[in-house]
Amino acid sequence: MDVADYHTAVDRLEWMLADGAGWSGKERNVFFLNTQGTGFADASAVSGLDFPDDARACGKVDWDGDGDLDLWLVNRNGPQVRFLRNDVERTHHWVAFDLVGTAPTTNPDAIGARVEIKVAGDARPLLRTLHAGEGFLSQGSKVVHFGLGAATSIESVSVRWPGGTNERFVGATLDGRFRLAQGSGKAHLFESAVAPPELVAQALANTKISVKSRSVLSTRLPFPRLAYSDARGKARTVETASGKPQLVMVWTSWCCQCSDELAALAQARPVLEAAGVKIVALSLDEADDNPADRSSALELAKAKQFNWPVGFLDAGGVERVRGFYSALYSRHPPLPTPTSFLLDGQGRLAVFYKGPVDAAELRRDLSLVIAPAEKLLDLAMPFGGSRYSAPAEFGLLDFSRQLLLVAGGEIAGEYVDAFGSELRFVGGANELAGLHELRLRIARSLREAGQFDAARHHLEEALALLPDSPLAHLRMGELLLLVGDSTAAEPHLKRAVALDPALAEQARAAKQRAPGAAFEGGSQR
Repeated sequence: MDVADYHTAVDRLEWMLADGAGWSGKERNVFFLNTQGTGFADASAVSGLDFPDDARACGKVDWDGDGDLDLWLVNRNGPQVRFLRNDVERTHHWVAFDLVGTAPTTNPDAIGARVEIKVAGDARPLLRTLHAGEGFLSQGSKVVHFGLGAATSIESVSVRWPGGTNERFVGATLDGRFRLAQGSGKAHLFESAVAPPELVAQALANTKISVKSRSVLSTRLPFPRLAYSDARGKARTVETASGKPQLVMVWTSWCCQCSDELAALAQARPVLEAAGVKIVALSLDEADDNPADRSSALELAKAKQFNWPVGFLDAGGVERVRGFYSALYSRHPPLPTPTSFLLDGQGRLAVFYKGPVDAAELRRDLSLVIAPAEKLLDLAMPFGGSRYSAPAEFGLLDFSRQLLLVAGGEIAGEYVDAFGSELRFVGGANELAGLHELRLRIARSLREAGQFDAARHHLEEALALLPDSPLAHLRMGELLLLVGDSTAAEPHLKRAVALDPALAEQARAAKQRAPGAAFEGGSQR
């Protein structure tokens, strides 16, 4: 498969997931019942497990200590976690074991040990092996649990420990949990000092979803360069690096919450100006197909005594804001109004608000604008705590990839053109290689959209980063052939093959696909 085809398929899959789709489509969860070794019955509906969730992992545990196994389910979508308590009336017997390895050849958790028990009235032994993982990204309880059916007693319990030694244990009885320590030969009844958690079934409340939220970024990201027209129709650009914090508000005249926010910010203007914040309100009225127009928006701002700058975004500006907003979520959510972005003095996003901004909260958030970088993650967390390990880094390159995914090549390309130099001059080899790869992906997206000049620009930038990139030379040659410039394409194709002979077949295929190419006997003339 061509590398470009592979990346195209991955991009389309990621786009589908970012759009809220699941890996398994509309497939419901299934639950199969073992019919005593004769097969399996589909008990999904009667068990209550046939949720439409995009489920990923399942962990088994006797959570309430009543001798039957309950389930924890983890989903890719919401709800991300479900607990399913087993409340089926228990009429049969059970036994469970905690294993402890003590020998030099056995790990303390006894992972890999096999437990064998025999019960009265059944010549077949029951076997369980203690595993460190079960299924996809899941680990059930380390307690080895056996369902014993109608057995009247346990005749024997033996453990084959890692390393190969067998040990027989005495003292295990029905309906109990026992500790089996290697070398002891005796099963000790487990007595927990912690009482089982009290679990009370509750109906899910029909809560109203709030449209208002506040999000603090743990990594500052440059806000896109936005062009707009001011109240007099003059073309302007949002001044992001003014040295002062700035609130960029996106609104519409027909939005009731926008009207309330305009009034609240106007009332708080003396306090906010004293705190050093600037505000620009960018209306979507001229970009969307709404009955309101420019005059309606200006009249509303005047009526609310909103005296900060008011501007209007065109359709392209709206798409840039919507793409930036979507990339923050790695999804394709609708852009609500009002939405506001609090920028620091260098034009980097510190906090963004969905729904109306509270002026008092905005004043408090100004302290976040000047917070040091090493404190940002702690400030972004909604709760305190300590870290087990260093947090994964997320920066401009990661965000640019997300922007390409959710907003497309044109918007991502503009963003990388504007801010990619930061990676080039302060990043190491990995960042340069990542930026090079991103330029190639942007070029591919633009080429597929028919924007050949823009695609060529990003290929040239990719080659400026890594002049000896065989793939960049191949893609440049393919693009030049596509626009009919075979003379300029030939050196790039030759260079690609010289750097990586494995690309010879792709270079040959590009020539055969070129407009106006003629063939004879399967080879290009």
